[in-house]
Amino acid sequence: MSSTEYSRASSRMTEIVDDELTCHSGTESTFGQADNVVQMSEN
Repeated sequence: MSSTEYSRASSRMTEIVDDELTCHSGTESTFGQADNVVQMSEN
């Protein structure tokens, strides 16, 4: 997997996780305001 492919995949996964956290009722009380952190590195 190239760095570009990894970047696209991780970006999409972050969107999916964020959508899932916000679509369930009661997330504000359970998670508050969650931050998604994606691993980043430089070659």
